[in-house]
Amino acid sequence: MTVGSVLDWFGANWDYIKTVLSSGLVLAVLGLLGRLVRRAWLDFHGRGRAVLIRNSRSRLVGWIEQIQE
Repeated sequence: MTVGSVLDWFGANWDYIKTVLSSGLVLAVLGLLGRLVRRAWLDFHGRGRAVLIRNSRSRLVGWIEQIQE
């Protein structure tokens, strides 16, 4: 695949590309991917565990939170 063939493809399909971009489909897909990546990032770095600890009713958890602040 050469640069010329890529440019030819874009030229031939430019109306379709503009339609897809203007419909917001690309933005919707990017937003969904962003949310999935953010959720995976937060889960991987432990925020999921922190939320569980904050929702706990244990006195020990309250004491640990005071020390961390």
